[in-house]
Amino acid sequence: MNNLRRRMAMVLALVMAVSVTEPVVIRAAGEQENISVSSEIKAKKTKINQKTKTKKNSKKKAVYITNKKAIVSIWEMAGSPVIKGTTGFSDVKKSASYAKAVRFAVRTGVLAKGKKFKPSAKITRKVLVSWLWNYSGSPESAEKWKDNSKIAKGLKQAAGWAKEKKLLDSITDKKFNGNKKLTEEEINIIFKAYKKNVSKEAAEYKILDDKISPTGIAFDDEGYLMITDSWGHKVWKAGDGSLEHVAGKDSVLDVNENPLGGYNDGAAKDAFFKTPWGITPFLGGWAVADTDNGAVRLLSSGSVLTINGSTKENIKTDKHGVVYGYPTGLTTDKKGNLYICDTENGAIRVMDKEGNVTTLTDDLYNPMGICYYKDQIYVAETSYNRVVSINTSGGAMTIIAGRWGNDGIKDGKAMKAMFSSPQGITVGNDGTVYVADTVNAAIRKIKNGRVTTLLKPKGNRVLETWPASPIGLALLGNRLYVADTFARKIYIINV
Repeated sequence: MNNLRRRMAMVLALVMAVSVTEPVVIRAAGEQENISVSSEIKAKKTKINQKTKTKKNSKKKAVYITNKKAIVSIWEMAGSPVIKGTTGFSDVKKSASYAKAVRFAVRTGVLAKGKKFKPSAKITRKVLVSWLWNYSGSPESAEKWKDNSKIAKGLKQAAGWAKEKKLLDSITDKKFNGNKKLTEEEINIIFKAYKKNVSKEAAEYKILDDKISPTGIAFDDEGYLMITDSWGHKVWKAGDGSLEHVAGKDSVLDVNENPLGGYNDGAAKDAFFKTPWGITPFLGGWAVADTDNGAVRLLSSGSVLTINGSTKENIKTDKHGVVYGYPTGLTTDKKGNLYICDTENGAIRVMDKEGNVTTLTDDLYNPMGICYYKDQIYVAETSYNRVVSINTSGGAMTIIAGRWGNDGIKDGKAMKAMFSSPQGITVGNDGTVYVADTVNAAIRKIKNGRVTTLLKPKGNRVLETWPASPIGLALLGNRLYVADTFARKIYIINV
């Protein structure tokens, strides 16, 4: 009897220690002491399994990002511009989904041409940082990482820039660790930091010789940037990380050692220009406003030809055709017609593909910047300090922004905003108008009836190298390229 009571006490104690939902088997007196403790064991195993499962779930397998996915992210950040041509890499098929991103990156200098792109390779910190650094204009930086001595010489500036802009702050300590592969989570962190700390800054397009004064700029369909050089009287082509001389011959220097330029047609590199200004696609080549020669020239198939055109209107002509008074801005419409800012005559002339010249309007005051967009010609009317649009069908004019004749710099409602001798203009796919506000050394934006300033000198203009005298504007995706003639630079603004 006493033994039975002791056994019952043990069972009760066990019941208290085990979940009350578990069954407890009580053996009758005289049976062997094999009272089941399976419930207790089962409960403990369940608890251990739950902990193991939780631990496994908390350590998800890292997803590493490939080169092709990373370069697509940069391309998308640039507005996904579509350009034609080849990539320059043997392992990138033209039909590949990421090929358009690679073409963009090669053309704009984000990627250097090489034999292999290695699209499926997992991207490392040093590779992504170098791409973003190139995309941002390769700025100099004095910042150093703790492991700076282990960073390759050609990568030190990019790595220092990444530290300065805090791109890796959330994923690393004081070491760069350039060979470390990046996960999807880390890539997202880096791009978020880039957009916060870098994307609003203007980047210098470091491809120009410091003797070139870029004035007019335009992209071809392969993403190459055509540039007129009003100081050297030449035309250049930029892309793939290099600069190519396309047209214009070295001319005699004046007493200040400035090229004088000249005038003659012929082979492209033997032709002379005198202050080439606007440039736009025309007749399968490039129309160039040869300002001081009062002419329009066609650069095509390795030669330069004057194409001033003929007219039935009461416009002055000579042996070359129509005489233009300081022609500057040029643009073309979807039908292939050429529009010319006949600046000193206050007119916009239209030349069709047969060379016939008509007048769209002659009621402007020194128009210099011009851009076609959806059956409208947008004009920077320089001496009236305003922006107007002109219908290509009937010539009806609408004031877009600026106060007639008043110069200054003021944002706000378009009709009350102020400009100072704007000389360049372009229009985005969404209808946003961008203006080179030349004398104010500023880049302005007109959208939804309001004017805002995207870029202007921060402080003492005498001490700043740019912006100084912006003129030419061109868009590639959502990146606005600005030709600054006086600063002798091209810079890029993310818009």
